[in-house]
Amino acid sequence: MISKTDITRLIAKYALLLIIFYLIQFLFSHAIDYYIKQIEAADMSKFWISNISTLIFILLNIITALIVRSDIKRLKLKSKYLIFLTLVWRPIGICLFFITLLNQTEEE
Repeated sequence: MISKTDITRLIAKYALLLIIFYLIQFLFSHAIDYYIKQIEAADMSKFWISNISTLIFILLNIITALIVRSDIKRLKLKSKYLIFLTLVWRPIGICLFFITLLNQTEEE
């Protein structure tokens, strides 16, 4: 069974993770927007440069999903679609991770 201090540590860990990843995503997004405004390249190169922010979003979701997956294995939680939902959208995956964690600790 997981203690209250362990749950508090997990909440702090994922809150910090979300803050840092959103800050990284925000900074890259604005830097890329600024860069696109500054260059006078062809439309096709602007298209590819503008997709970098989407790739960063996907990369950060993958990193978050790997962290959630390691905690799921460490805590021996039963979840089917939690990793997939974290890949799609970070906050919903983390919220469902905590819901699953709380539900399974109540059952024990």
